[in-house]
Amino acid sequence: MGGYKKSEVRAMAKKFNLPVFAKQESQDICFISKDVASFLQKYLKLKKGKIMDETGRILGTHKGLALYTPGQRKGINVGGQGPYFVVGKDNKKNNLIVTNKSQSPALYSKEIKLENVNWIVGEPELPAKINLRTRYRNPLVSAIIKAQNEKLKAKSKTYKITFDQPQKAVASGQSAVFYGEKKEVLGGGIIKVKN
Repeated sequence: MGGYKKSEVRAMAKKFNLPVFAKQESQDICFISKDVASFLQKYLKLKKGKIMDETGRILGTHKGLALYTPGQRKGINVGGQGPYFVVGKDNKKNNLIVTNKSQSPALYSKEIKLENVNWIVGEPELPAKINLRTRYRNPLVSAIIKAQNEKLKAKSKTYKITFDQPQKAVASGQSAVFYGEKKEVLGGGIIKVKN
């Protein structure tokens, strides 16, 4: 299917009377019937803990750290002067850290680390100026990429990304995809946010 445009695939599906030809697109997990939180609660041993603001004030109780991601606003369920945004997790103490300041510096990353990087047509000469996307539907942003451990093979290296402008709600475990000047995909890797 890689040689077809999405519109061509939809036209073929319609021609062959496949019911999915007009199905709305989804970027969610396709194999679960409920929301992600319900799915995770079914399969993970989650431990409740404290929800705290950046000053350490206790605001409520969370249902398990695995259910929250940086920048998340929905589902935090604490009253008061909201909305609240997830800015961090203290895994050792099982605390969820939140803020009600939408522009809090804790929501932004200037640098991230990438692991498991794959290059489509080979690693470029580094450091290199790239455009990248850290979340689906986020706009492309400009950054510099460089290898942190030069002597390793590309698959084993970790890379450092330095954004031209700090980016909001970049989450460890998500994918970063980088693009060339003509918006062609150069490669991608798994994000590790620097603390």
